[in-house]
Amino acid sequence: MAEIVITITVTKDGYSAPTTAKRIKLKSLSREEIFKNAKLTSNTYGSESSAVLQYNNNKNAESIKVIVKIKEGKETIKLNTTGDVLLLPDAAVSSIDVYDNITQRQETTITAKFSELNGDTEASADISFLVGYTVIERSSIIVKPGETTDVAFNTTFDTAGTHNVIVNADQCTARRL
Repeated sequence: MAEIVITITVTKDGYSAPTTAKRIKLKSLSREEIFKNAKLTSNTYGSESSAVLQYNNNKNAESIKVIVKIKEGKETIKLNTTGDVLLLPDAAVSSIDVYDNITQRQETTITAKFSELNGDTEASADISFLVGYTVIERSSIIVKPGETTDVAFNTTFDTAGTHNVIVNADQCTARRL
């Protein structure tokens, strides 16, 4: 599923941003979808309006043609454009493995599994390992479609007790194959 953001900017004097699109047509090589009477949200200045539409991009189209029809008084205005499809990252840290009993001041390994969830494209991310709110180490990784990659971090705990261990995936981006 792709999220398509459409923004209409009014450039002609005497016109205001539309609140409804009579018809929006999204077309890629694999499919076409039509949205009728789509609600558009105006910005605070009234010069732009936008809509967020869900489009089943199951063939990973690289571009989508957009045709919008707007009624302005008695006039119907037709807007055409083609936009690139930017895949949203669908990857995440799926698990963290930590030994139950760790000896104080002895190096231990924390392993995180980073997974590409939908099997449609490679994903890259910066993985951060934190103890509490302190970043201990970072690693940049790439995972292939539908696969899981292990990321290992070594650390030593100087104090006994419970420690809050966090692994974050930041700057996660989809990559075209």
